[in-house]
Amino acid sequence: MGDDGHWLAAALHRIVYIDEGEKKVLHSSSSSRAKNVMLDLLEKGIPAWIEDYPAQDDLDSIPF
Repeated sequence: MGDDGHWLAAALHRIVYIDEGEKKVLHSSSSSRAKNVMLDLLEKGIPAWIEDYPAQDDLDSIPF
């Protein structure tokens, strides 16, 4: 909960990967799911990494 008494949205995780030479992005609110998706991509030989979003105050800015 923020200082103003409102709940903050959970941190988001962005899974970034390269597919057919194009940068693509998936989003997850769960760090364990993001890690599993990234590991699945890496096992398939697809370059992938995770980027964290900061906690969001504005729910309209969440991409899902």
